[in-house]
Amino acid sequence: MTKHSTLRTLLVALLFCLPGLHAIASSEVRLEAERVLMAHARQQWPDADIDVIVKVDPRLRLQACDDLVVELRGQQQIGRVHVAARCGSPKAWSVYLPAEIIVSSPVLVAARPLLRGERLTRDDVILKATRLSGRAGALVNPAAVNGLTPKRAIPAGTVLSLSLFSAVPTVTRQDIVRLVSGRGTVRIETKGRALANAQVGEQVMVENLTSGRRVVAWVVGPGTVSTQPGGAM
Repeated sequence: MTKHSTLRTLLVALLFCLPGLHAIASSEVRLEAERVLMAHARQQWPDADIDVIVKVDPRLRLQACDDLVVELRGQQQIGRVHVAARCGSPKAWSVYLPAEIIVSSPVLVAARPLLRGERLTRDDVILKATRLSGRAGALVNPAAVNGLTPKRAIPAGTVLSLSLFSAVPTVTRQDIVRLVSGRGTVRIETKGRALANAQVGEQVMVENLTSGRRVVAWVVGPGTVSTQPGGAM
């Protein structure tokens, strides 16, 4: 190694040891982490008000980096999260930083106390600007609640998400359905009225609108039931 290259190496090492440069490097990491998290949140909630907070311990001494990479880690997508910052050169280092993604957006809340098992309409909900931190998956379209049934009682003002509701039934009580009966190539179709809610593959009592008889049928698709398990649509 020549005298000039040795001197240059010593100068670079000295610069990296200066407190001011460590402060600049830490600031760059924080700004890049905020940029990455903001882009991530904006992709999911393009019309929401978003605030990102990244905390960097002031005692943390980070050297300047030429190839900084910052990534969101873990399954949490909103609220308190963690980011990983990695550097490859001129000196490799990595650090985990706590952060918070705060999203405020109009979402659906219960306009009144909702009872377990009742079928909802858009009149049962209202849009309200709400801080969503920790509440990913909130519903935003009033039409999305039509026909949903709460798994349990929901107090008025509760932020609504699909996890609060039972699966939407394929056939609902009082629906007029196509009732298919028979075996093999011999098949008879008539109209019936469903007497309960049911999903595909479940049994449901159906009233034959032609004969008035009530029969047990299996739901095989939207608006179609069969007197045979797995009956053709």
